[in-house]
Amino acid sequence: MANYNQQFHATYTPCTPQSNYHDLACNHRVHVDHNFGCGSNCRVAVPEQPYVCPECLVADVRLDMQLDDLSLDASKKDGGEGGDRLRGIVDVNLQRLLERGYRVCRGVPKLDPALQFFNQFLEEEGLGGVGERSVTPRIAAPRQRVYKRPGRGARAGLERRAEAAAATAARTQRAGLERDDAATEAVREALQALALASNTA
Repeated sequence: MANYNQQFHATYTPCTPQSNYHDLACNHRVHVDHNFGCGSNCRVAVPEQPYVCPECLVADVRLDMQLDDLSLDASKKDGGEGGDRLRGIVDVNLQRLLERGYRVCRGVPKLDPALQFFNQFLEEEGLGGVGERSVTPRIAAPRQRVYKRPGRGARAGLERRAEAAAATAARTQRAGLERDDAATEAVREALQALALASNTA
């Protein structure tokens, strides 16, 4: 039993030889898909390739957006020119890091080893993570009877349908520990595309 506990803690404690988690010098935690050793930007620096910190990359992208007079809200709404400019900013910043030898990873919350295990399990099952709000709508008390008005057809009583409540809840709630904006979403998409490309190669 003691050996299992030691192995469990070694697997989910960052910056250990058996762990896929690394605490970076910028005070963020990242997760890599394969068991790579620490990098030069880990808390305990070793002379290896550093990791891309998604949180710091988002901050750099936001700064470049401000310098480029690109509003976070405008780029999210129009999706056209602003969205293209945002993707260009993300690509330039990410390419600059990759050319310098940085390794792709994804950001994770800083948790103790037991919670890190449960967080990873929940994320892999598609249930969000530890501490995230559930996107499953709560069952509401029955409402008053909604009378059908002439001419409403198939939409009559839509307020009472469970599907309508679930669709409304899915649109209004966003799972996550922090508010996602256009810069965060663009960085996440770019890193996921690189991770998929490296896994298939």
